[in-house]
Amino acid sequence: MKSIITKMIAGGCLLGLAGCMMVPADFIWGDNASQWANDGDCDDPRFTGPMAHTLLLPEDALHDANDCRALFLDGKVQMRSNYQQGVTYENPGYVGPN
Repeated sequence: MKSIITKMIAGGCLLGLAGCMMVPADFIWGDNASQWANDGDCDDPRFTGPMAHTLLLPEDALHDANDCRALFLDGKVQMRSNYQQGVTYENPGYVGPN
């Protein structure tokens, strides 16, 4: 069983509370240079979901790694399938405190 899990993780599958979520093998989480980093919300416009902030600015792409990774693993954000670089996204489904 351990070898199966190891192979799944090596293949780009992260095991979180919400089950197995696929991340592209070359996915880069980025850094925490955003002024909104480490506030408990995902501010990276590459993500969507209830804990992706209301307004997601292009300059925050790749700059809120800790929050987005933790929320992704908890199943509270997902990768945006239609992400386009340089676009500002609105998220009316945001449920966080900010």
